[in-house]
Amino acid sequence: MPTSNNIRNVAEPKHVREVSLVGTSDFGFWSDYLKAEGLVPVRCGGAAQVVIVAAEMVYLGIRFTEVSFSVHVEQAGEGGREGMRLLHAFTSSRAFAWCERTLFATPYSYGECQVSVQSPLSVRVRATGGDVFRAEMSPLERATTRAGDEAWEGPVFLAPRSAADDRQLFLGA
Repeated sequence: MPTSNNIRNVAEPKHVREVSLVGTSDFGFWSDYLKAEGLVPVRCGGAAQVVIVAAEMVYLGIRFTEVSFSVHVEQAGEGGREGMRLLHAFTSSRAFAWCERTLFATPYSYGECQVSVQSPLSVRVRATGGDVFRAEMSPLERATTRAGDEAWEGPVFLAPRSAADDRQLFLGA
């Protein structure tokens, strides 16, 4: 199992501005969906927790935006590791989308991604000419839950490429 000390490919983007949206979804649906992969959604008040992360950043001198959609999971059985199951991600860089799909087998697509960390907080993904996802926080509804530097580190599980494949994952931080 990889650790943060023996990772082969390390990407450390700079100047990251991020908006994370955390919500809940039907636990039964995600349990059924993930069962064959040996993953179980982590319960959050009886529901599965879904996480949408939108980040604007610079890597290799290229400014781009990514939006990812994940479910908070744990490996089935005693002592299973908690992590995120990456469902799909979009990036505003065609080159990075190609690299992610081809070199790392991650579920990335090209899309016009926008994120605003100023009020009102907003996230938008457009692909093939239409909105794929759009969310905007009304400043009248409630204040931002948290702001400032934050870090998360753990396994990001990927769907197996075939039934014969071992569990695919990478460490995210």
